[in-house]
Amino acid sequence: MGVLFAASIAVSAMSAMMQAKAAADKAAAQEQEALANAQSAESDAVAQEKKTDFEQMQSLREGEAAMGSLRVNMGASGGRTDVGTNFMVRMQQSQESELDNFLVGLEGRTQQSKFEAEADQYKTQAKYYKKAGSNARISGGLGVANAVLGGYSRMS
Repeated sequence: MGVLFAASIAVSAMSAMMQAKAAADKAAAQEQEALANAQSAESDAVAQEKKTDFEQMQSLREGEAAMGSLRVNMGASGGRTDVGTNFMVRMQQSQESELDNFLVGLEGRTQQSKFEAEADQYKTQAKYYKKAGSNARISGGLGVANAVLGGYSRMS
């Protein structure tokens, strides 16, 4: 009877250890997945930043080209470009170019911020999974101790 009781204690302890290891392994895999997702989102944020910078430079060049064409066309018609209607048209074109450039930047930076927030969420999730793994290991150790001490207390 003592051998069976000892075997029962050992099986209970092994079961607690195996359950804890499985839970800890699952949490570790989830943590790694969350960290990989965070890294991907951070890469997306960097790529978005570069894309936005490029698009803003392109928008700026297009605005400058439009202003240059406008000036040339106005000058070719013999009119002055620094007063009156021609001046107002140039100012309006300049404002529209600046607004376009601003909107390109705003849209890009907004998307970049979304990627950065997503990365932060994944990092927080990874911390949660790491803690869950640690808790699973602690729980397993307590389960083993409970099985052993509980078994021995029933033997005496």
